Amino acid sequence: MSFRPVDHQAPRRPGPVRRFLRDRDGSATVEFVILFPVFMTLMLVAIESGVTMTRQMLLEHGVDRAVREIRLNMVPAPTVAELKKSICRNVSVMSNCMADVKVEMVRVDPRDWRPLPTTPDCVDRGDPDRGDRTVVFGKSNQLMLLRVCALFDPILPGSLLGQKLVTSQGAGFAVVTLSAFVLEPTET
Repeated sequence: MSFRPVDHQAPRRPGPVRRFLRDRDGSATVEFVILFPVFMTLMLVAIESGVTMTRQMLLEHGVDRAVREIRLNMVPAPTVAELKKSICRNVSVMSNCMADVKVEMVRVDPRDWRPLPTTPDCVDRGDPDRGDRTVVFGKSNQLMLLRVCALFDPILPGSLLGQKLVTSQGAGFAVVTLSAFVLEPTET
């Protein structure tokens, strides 16, 4: 049997830094603080992009319905206001549709193709009296191009995607749709 010498000193306590590093209290909080902003950002971007895609789809649906009415001569030679009204009737996500939508319609010669200008004509909220760029209504059997630009405000302007979507003037972001159609022949 062997005896160990007795140490009369009290056991050494680790220093405050060692105690802090070994302590496991609050370790779940650290993970939460690191991961919560990442997951919230992903969720907010997903919500914003989903709403943006829904707005795009509804705008395209509204334009398709309006083009159908024009193409089939249900509304012969509508005015710009009637055309906007026809589009806005089918776009349920815009509170101020008539003011935030701009239309551009031109006649196109398929043998001498000239594309529309690359920059769409969108509403300038700073200058609401600026008119539409070009609105020309065609005749029977003519190829027409209709481009519609609508301004939307992001639903979460403080989110990562909402901040990137808004223009420098804070005028919202543009959703543009384009439709080509041929006017049906009319009986005269």
